[in-house]
Parts: sequence; structure tokens; C-alpha cells
Amino acid sequence: MFPKVKMKRILSSILVIGVLLLSACGAPTTAPPAEAPLTPPSSTTDPNAEEAEIQETVKSFWDTFGTHSYAYSLKFIAVENEVETLNTLSLLYDTLIDVTRIENVDSISISGLRATAVVALNTQVTGQVLTVRTPLVKQDDEWKIVLEEVTLISETFMPADVKVTAAQICSDYETNRVAAAVKYEGRKLVEVEGEVLSIKRSDFGDISQLMLGDSKIRHVDCFFRGRDKSQVPIGDTVTVRGFVQDGLIYPSSGEIQILMGGCSLVK
Repeated sequence: MFPKVKMKRILSSILVIGVLLLSACGAPTTAPPAEAPLTPPSSTTDPNAEEAEIQETVKSFWDTFGTHSYAYSLKFIAVENEVETLNTLSLLYDTLIDVTRIENVDSISISGLRATAVVALNTQVTGQVLTVRTPLVKQDDEWKIVLEEVTLISETFMPADVKVTAAQICSDYETNRVAAAVKYEGRKLVEVEGEVLSIKRSDFGDISQLMLGDSKIRHVDCFFRGRDKSQVPIGDTVTVRGFVQDGLIYPSSGEIQILMGGCSLVK
């Protein structure tokens, strides 16, 4: 038999384990409100330990959402919840998956099992910078996004790398196709101004094709997702931003067709 002292220690250990298990089972399953402030540290709290915990939370957020899963979460929001200001992100991930990155995490507040992050997203092709407030909940030791509660804080645009008219870009490709490709193609953000010649649904799924130019022989074809594009009146002069994919020249007909993807209307 065990000595009495040892038996007491064993029973004490079992009691402690039992209390911990009961505490875990009784842990709250619902999260407090997203905007709840951080609880001020008590006088017995180690500031260094608290800072380390916050940094670990930020790292956990970054590791989880600084990836394609976060991008597709935003795409889901744009499609399912019809947040119009996020619709351009949906197209970008369909055309060039790596163009959007998390620019920075401005702030993150923690309250129990819930956190709120303020994140700036830079859509590098269209130059759109969205700052969103992202509620998170901690489940199974992972921070998970609350899709339906993501809200837009602000929206800005970076300046375009190149601004040109539809007539000028067609002329540049006609004069020297190689030089024009160097000037316009790649990761350059290009703004093109021109008259709307036609609008139609593309053959590539739920994407609209808007034709700009001074004639249907020399034109810029812009591809982008969005129901609002069908509301642009034919004959209006508009400015579209995106990236140039190619410039096609048809010798038999003399037609010049410039292809642009990831496009959005400049408001």
C-alpha cells in the first residue's frame, strides 16, 4: 500500500485535475461583443507576459489570414453578401491570384475568445486600398474570421503608373508593338480613357466586356466582373483602370485590339 503522505498527494493531484476539467467544460461558448475594449491589466499582471500574449495573437492572426484563405474569404463576402465595394477583389483573385496582399495590421483588440483586427488590403493591380474591420473568434485554438461581420472602413486608390487614351494606346501598338508592350504590360497600373462602344457578357463566365475606342477597328477591350457595368451608357466617355494583357494586330483587317483584365471604373 502507498504511504499516507503519498496517497494524500495523489488525491490532491486528482482533485486539481478534476477542477481544471470542470473549469474547461464550463468555459463560455459564446463570445463577448466585438467592440469590447481590452481589460486593463491588474496590478499582479506581468506586463511582459501580457505583451507577449498580444504579440502571439497578432502572429496567429497573420499566419491564418495572411494567406490565400483570407483572400478567398473576402471573395466569399463580395459574392454572397453583395458588398459592392469589395467586388473588385473577387475579379482579382480570378485573374491574378497573387496581386493582393495584407498591407498591415493597424490594430487588434482582444476580449476573451473574440478579437477585432483593422486590416489594410492593397489590390496591387487596380491600386485600390481597402481598410476593413475583421471580427475573429477563437475556436480550437485558432482565430477564425466572422465573414458576415466584416465591414469597410475606408477606400482609397493609388495613382496609376500610366494614363492614356484608347486612341493613343492603339496607335502605340500599331507603331511599335514591342515598345508598347514594355510601356504598358506587366504589373503596371494603367488608366485608359475612351468612348464606350459596346458592353456584353464575356464568353469566360460572369465577366463583362466593355469596349472603348474611337472605332470598332481600333479599340480597348476591358474585362471585369460586376453587374453595374451594364448600366454604363454607350457613347459616354469613361476611364477604366486595370492591367494590359496583350495588344493584338490583325493585318488582314487592320484591326487593333488591346486586352485589359482586372478592370474597374474610375469613379
